[in-house]
Amino acid sequence: PASAGFLGRGFRPETASARAAMYADAAALLRRSPWLGQGGDTWRHAFRSIQSLPYVGSEVHSGYLDLALDLGLVGLAFALLWLGALAIPLLRARSALLPPYLALLLHSAVDFDLSYGLVWLLLLSAAAIGIAEAREDRLRFPTGPTLASGGPLPDAAWFLPWLVRGAFAVVAAMLLLLSVSGYREAESQRLHRQALALPPQAKREAAELLQRSLTLSPYRTAARLALAKRSAPQEVASLLRAGLRYEPERSELWLALGRALAREGDPAAAEALRRSVELDRYDRVKQTMALRELSQLAQSLRASGHLRQAEAAASTGADLYADYSRLAEAIAGAPALRNDRAFLLTAEAMELGRQLQQQSHPLTRNALK
Repeated sequence: PASAGFLGRGFRPETASARAAMYADAAALLRRSPWLGQGGDTWRHAFRSIQSLPYVGSEVHSGYLDLALDLGLVGLAFALLWLGALAIPLLRARSALLPPYLALLLHSAVDFDLSYGLVWLLLLSAAAIGIAEAREDRLRFPTGPTLASGGPLPDAAWFLPWLVRGAFAVVAAMLLLLSVSGYREAESQRLHRQALALPPQAKREAAELLQRSLTLSPYRTAARLALAKRSAPQEVASLLRAGLRYEPERSELWLALGRALAREGDPAAAEALRRSVELDRYDRVKQTMALRELSQLAQSLRASGHLRQAEAAASTGADLYADYSRLAEAIAGAPALRNDRAFLLTAEAMELGRQLQQQSHPLTRNALK
């Protein structure tokens, strides 16, 4: 609470446990691709698949860890060298902006300051002022007239205009490509929003808009999931599998695929549902939903005469329930641990778990009768 003051808020046991777990999870995630990273927003998209406590944190609470996850240790090294180089003019000029510049850099190690564009603007502004303060000795050609004076350049710098023009041409080409990509992304978002704004009876029109959105941006998972709800049953599985090529660790895609396969009575649903839980094990809703789908799948397979497959589906559900109950018990037994996601064992899951355990062991079920 706000009344606890800075020390009370910052040093609560659950806060410390969440930070420690978050940094350990980030280190584990970094080991997957330590040198070159995994691309932008790695933590936001992947932390649920590796989190060791049910904390809520779409930011890793360390700007440097976030850079390492996105760009790898190589990218982090370049960023640190660049930030350090920007501090040199401030140090040489003994600028009053050096302490706040260093304070921002130090605080970024334990919070997500670098996720805000304003913080980068403050860092760059401070560095620019420091460079301006020392510009007499730093920004003047050592000999000969300058380019601004209209006179000839020094012999050693005859290539500079061509180099500058070439650099600008490369940057212009890159910006042109980015603008095309940005236009496609913006149009995809517009079509997605337009489809969601349609009334429920306009199912066909919404599906067409969502399909166009995916054509422009095939990795837009939210649009793919919305389209799956509006597609024919025989098309849903292939649509969702196509999405897994772009985001193979997206729990929502695996869950939707598992539900679609379960409705078709496909035993492959068990593996998809198991995978969805593995990728987000601290979500009690997904855990319960997976158990519900597996129970219904086992009953459907048994009714159609596929007894072995029914028992296998029930066995998968029983194993998931055992893991779920152990995890919930561990969290409930340690109240000092952070539980932002209110993770617990639901009453429905307990009933489903009992049914699945009986269905996976026919002899035990018969004995209970």
